Amino acid sequence: MQTAQWPELFDFDVFSDIWRRQGGIRGAARAHADLRDRYAESHRHHHTARHVAECLAALRDVRPLLQRADEAALALYFHDAVYEPARHDNERRSADLFRRHAVAAGFEASSIARVQALILATATHDTGAGDATMVCDVDLAVLGSTPERFAEFERDVRLEYARFPEAIYRAGRARVLRGFLTRKKIYGSLHFSHLEARARLNLEAALSTLREGRSHA
Repeated sequence: MQTAQWPELFDFDVFSDIWRRQGGIRGAARAHADLRDRYAESHRHHHTARHVAECLAALRDVRPLLQRADEAALALYFHDAVYEPARHDNERRSADLFRRHAVAAGFEASSIARVQALILATATHDTGAGDATMVCDVDLAVLGSTPERFAEFERDVRLEYARFPEAIYRAGRARVLRGFLTRKKIYGSLHFSHLEARARLNLEAALSTLREGRSHA
């Protein structure tokens, strides 16, 4: 992924402005470089700069609805910073990474805790209310994208799990997709509710593909 395609993530001025407003008196360049390196890791295909940039663009559209917009932005910058396929603690490790950078930068403890909570909410997308709901809806917006973008997303996820045999992958992926379909609502906020029907159609189509053993190529 060419980072120049996603300036929202890699524009240092944007990132450092948020960092400073949140109380970061140092360490913006170090945190920024760490994120650049992590999202460029070779095993990533969906959990890349593109995903984070799309999340940040969607967040910009709902900024007036947020209580603490800069904290939500920082949560999205860091929410997939640590990503190893098949591990179940990536969000916790990403939250810990943010905490280490934020403590070194001089952030207030209360702000660190709130951003960590937002990052951790993306592990289950079961948020209740407030900014966490919007952050999770932003993270899941790809589920309600066009069929073409959703198929690309599914292909990218499969590439991240390339070391798993097809049958094992299909079974595991089907459980994840059914988990979203069994929810009363995929999107918790009114702003993203218009994506609900399309997301369910995309998920059903993906499940059909998995059942039939077809690829997303």
